[in-house]
Amino acid sequence: TGVGLDVYKAASERLIPATLELGGKSANIFFEDANWKQALDGAMLGILFNQGQVCCAGSRIFVQDTIYDKFV
Repeated sequence: TGVGLDVYKAASERLIPATLELGGKSANIFFEDANWKQALDGAMLGILFNQGQVCCAGSRIFVQDTIYDKFV
């Protein structure tokens, strides 16, 4: 990200050792042939496990267009 690059640049200009946390948004992807109960249980566990305080928390959901209305 832009902010990550700014932090990296500032640290390198000052010769300060820096480690950047590069965790991102992990997606759940739902297709029309999914087992609904298993998929929804997994999605809820993915975001709520450890109060969402993990870098791989499933914080985004992509749904196949053919099942979008049913999902929402």
